[in-house]
Amino acid sequence: MSLIFSRTDKSMLGQWWWTVDRSLLAAAMALIAIGVLLSFSASPVVAKRIGAEPYFFVYRHLIYIFPSILLMVFFSMLSVQTMRLICWGGLLVTFILLVLTPFIGKEIKGAVRWIHISFFSLQVTEIFKPFYIVITAWILSKNWFNNIMKTWAFSAFLTVLVVFFVMLQPDFGMSFVICVVWFVQIFVSGLPLLWVLIVALGGLVSVVVIYYLFEHVASRIDRFLGLSQQADLYQIQQSLHSIKNGGFFGVGPGEGHFKMFLPDAHADFIFAVAIEEFGVIMGLIILFLFIFIFTKAFFCYVNDQNMFRQLAMLGIVIQFAVQMIVNISSTLSLIPTKGMTLPFISYGGSSLIGVSIGMGILLCLTRQSRID
Repeated sequence: MSLIFSRTDKSMLGQWWWTVDRSLLAAAMALIAIGVLLSFSASPVVAKRIGAEPYFFVYRHLIYIFPSILLMVFFSMLSVQTMRLICWGGLLVTFILLVLTPFIGKEIKGAVRWIHISFFSLQVTEIFKPFYIVITAWILSKNWFNNIMKTWAFSAFLTVLVVFFVMLQPDFGMSFVICVVWFVQIFVSGLPLLWVLIVALGGLVSVVVIYYLFEHVASRIDRFLGLSQQADLYQIQQSLHSIKNGGFFGVGPGEGHFKMFLPDAHADFIFAVAIEEFGVIMGLIILFLFIFIFTKAFFCYVNDQNMFRQLAMLGIVIQFAVQMIVNISSTLSLIPTKGMTLPFISYGGSSLIGVSIGMGILLCLTRQSRID
């Protein structure tokens, strides 16, 4: 690309190419490429299990690649002002769909999280997250009510409202991600330590309440702690066997054995498949790419003097980091299992589109920071 666009190129693409953080873009593209590779390895056995054509999930995954990359590049090319305006529209549309999901969505595995539109399914919460992060950052950075306490209270109200509708699905994992992002944003925006402790205590109380209100959450925690006598740790046992079997270099592409016994080998447990077939070295490559993105974005955050850009960048990075940590920790049996995708890699069109929009927003923010 550098051979195509000279530094004096004044076209939109030329200016974008020389101002965008190409290393961040390359890291995201590398993770997407790894996701495609692992889809070829992990998906056929899952497709066979449901009686579908072997590459059914691979084809569906590939269909979402192009629009996801297109959205990433599109958002990265926008000015911060235009990006923020689009996020307002995106927030409004996805929030309406979020409210409607429990009533018009389709129930899958005991949860109503997907809306069927024509020939594809949309998990609204995945698309909602990046828009929510940007708008929350805008609210906090601009001190909307000329009173910081009222601004924090309004952001808290917005977050509680969102979490309420997400829990109607129910989706504890997504609610957790949203709450963590909001907590970090208000902490960085200057929330006094006393209020930080109060919010943290409120979060702990909420977890206890959720444990007693939602049976599926309680059962997963009980299984993890060994409190459930009828608990079946089948998936996590197969995941650990898969990782152990892979060793440092893996058993080879497509040669994994334990993926045949993992119901969600192509999604929630794709990290285990990656290590079994491509070894610990693949796991380290994936971790390196994520850590590179987090570190690069963090340095941009530290060096930026604009509060909105700081809060938005931090929010996007925290979202990616929480999802990565939860997914990999579940795979390694460090925490109770939670159906959360590994960003850019796991199967799931809504997830891929959502994180690609988030990455595009991050690239937009870091590009503006570099220009300034």
